[in-house]
Amino acid sequence: MKKTIALLLALCMMFALCACGQSASPAATPQPSPTQEAEQPEAEPAAAPEPEEEPPAEAAITLRLGDAAAPALGSAIAAQNFAALVNEASGGRIVIDYYGNAQLGDDGDLMEQVVDGTLDIGIVSCSMFSQYSDVINALQLPFLIDDYEKEYVAITSPEATALFDTLKPFNIKVLGAFENGITHFANNKKAIETPEDLNGLLLRCASASVVVDAMNALNISTADIAFNEIYTALQNGVIEGEVQNIGSIFSMKHYEVANYISLIGIYPFPVLIAMSDKSFSALSEEDQAILIDCAAQAMKESLESVSNYETNVCLKTMQDEGVHVNEITDKAAFIDATKSVYDKYMENDLVAAFVEMVRGL
Repeated sequence: MKKTIALLLALCMMFALCACGQSASPAATPQPSPTQEAEQPEAEPAAAPEPEEEPPAEAAITLRLGDAAAPALGSAIAAQNFAALVNEASGGRIVIDYYGNAQLGDDGDLMEQVVDGTLDIGIVSCSMFSQYSDVINALQLPFLIDDYEKEYVAITSPEATALFDTLKPFNIKVLGAFENGITHFANNKKAIETPEDLNGLLLRCASASVVVDAMNALNISTADIAFNEIYTALQNGVIEGEVQNIGSIFSMKHYEVANYISLIGIYPFPVLIAMSDKSFSALSEEDQAILIDCAAQAMKESLESVSNYETNVCLKTMQDEGVHVNEITDKAAFIDATKSVYDKYMENDLVAAFVEMVRGL
């Protein structure tokens, strides 16, 4: 019996030892396969670069330009050329809307609108500005600016700019000028050679104060007649002649009733490019320069065109039709006769500086 129990105890111990040996062996760690080692997580694609923002386009600038002139007049053509030049020079950023043929009113209306700041630019007759600053009369002193080359240099000079700057207190910035034509004598009695030939003639002339002063100094009797009534007045003997530019004498056919034209260059008849100083000051310096440069370019092209038209079309045609044309080469007596006019206006230092500059051209 005791042998049997001992044998059973021994067997139990053997089984326990085997069990403990098996549990003590570490569990095998599974090794990755070669394929698993090669596989790596895919990298995320790099983000696309943000597109560069383009600079915002500059806003277009629109300016309104009013002109009382009829479309066929040289100043009207020049004004439209000015608008086109500005648009081109600015790369289309500056647009000038042109309102011609008195759509916005006559010279007086345009002047008032520029002063009030309700119109950006007005093309206005030179004589309209004397009500604001009488130094502008210097542009029409007699026998001073007597040809178009001289006029371009005079109008674009620092001395002229000084005259124009006197208009700034009235919200007027003058960019430049266009020309309707330098004036000469036309009448239906005789050729003019000397100041004495003017005695007794009744001539129509502009009503600007400096022009009237010059005519009085020359002992010319003057009549204030509307432009569109000159032909009839000449035809009916109400007047005997006029102080007029060649283009108007030709286009209005005044030469049919005033067949003596005496070339002397009495005074120019410019229209000024008057801009609201408020509108001008709102522009960048670059855009201000564009307007001034384009005004000068348009003026130069206009003066060349006027000169060619008067010489090669107007005078040639009128002479072919029997009009007597003479050129007064000795102007000394005329200039001497109008000395009192210079004495009056050259009391102003700005006018005196302008006159001396032009005389030196």
